[in-house]
Amino acid sequence: MAAWLALGMCLGQEPVKLLQLNKLSKTVNALPRIAHPNRAEVKINRAFNKFDVRARGIADYCKGLSEQGDEMFFERSIDITSQGPQFLSMEVNEETNCGGVHAYFQRFTLTYDLRNGEQVQWAHFLTHGTAKEVTVSPRDGVFDDLPGVRSLTLQKLYIAGWKNEGRCHIENVFDPTDETGENLTDFQLSPAPHESGLSVLPANLPSVDEECALPVILGKSAMEELGIPEDLQKRLASEQ
Repeated sequence: MAAWLALGMCLGQEPVKLLQLNKLSKTVNALPRIAHPNRAEVKINRAFNKFDVRARGIADYCKGLSEQGDEMFFERSIDITSQGPQFLSMEVNEETNCGGVHAYFQRFTLTYDLRNGEQVQWAHFLTHGTAKEVTVSPRDGVFDDLPGVRSLTLQKLYIAGWKNEGRCHIENVFDPTDETGENLTDFQLSPAPHESGLSVLPANLPSVDEECALPVILGKSAMEELGIPEDLQKRLASEQ
């Protein structure tokens, strides 16, 4: 039923071992589960169990033709971006048409602290300037509200790292001429182990712009500008 994902060692600690479960449907990947979980990791597995039950129900419902005569579908892919020793993080990409006016795409991240089994509240770690906690609400009805952050400094760093891709331009994410910070974009943060930094992903965009929610990686200088504590920077660098 399961396949072991590759593991490594880091600073004397092991990343978690993950089990990749069978797909919920032909087009919907299941969330992974932590093998041999401790008490904190059991909380994460239980959350993933709940989310997959909901996803299976949507996959079963979104079949056949809608009232408009369109083919209904639900597709989900999952990319594991960090599996410890402190954070379990993954990027989720979904495309759905369950009978609405049009199909929609969404991309978001799930990041859990393996020490306590809770989702990471990144706003607590942005100590320079003002960082506000916000709620990220996936449209699929599968996931509970996710933690996000709103910060003028973070937005400026994201703009500085942005690169146009296909039809996606910075204007799809926010107005780059807004210097007042009155219309800040919500963001999700997650570890970027290969770059020893943070991945920043726009969130809560209008559905027409969701596909332009592209990640920007922040390195050490940007993390220092945000006021991310040195010990957390070291922990991010140790992630696998």
